[in-house]
Amino acid sequence: MIPELHVAGDQYFLPVCVYLDENPRVMFGKRTTQSPLRAWVCGDCGYTELYATQVKRIVSLHQRIQQKQRKARDQPETGT
Repeated sequence: MIPELHVAGDQYFLPVCVYLDENPRVMFGKRTTQSPLRAWVCGDCGYTELYATQVKRIVSLHQRIQQKQRKARDQPETGT
């Protein structure tokens, strides 16, 4: 494997990232967490694996979103 290769996203060689929006329904003022990707490539066959370089940030936000969703689901609805 050839480790730690950069993955370019466009002609300016900006990194390709994975990202997660805290609230995807919000149009403006979105809070987004992102992580650049790194690639490992097999020198024999070209098999490629992508790894998030800041995975803890993505996991942390994902867990917070899951908590909010559980809390909202578990709250009793108030009738009018």
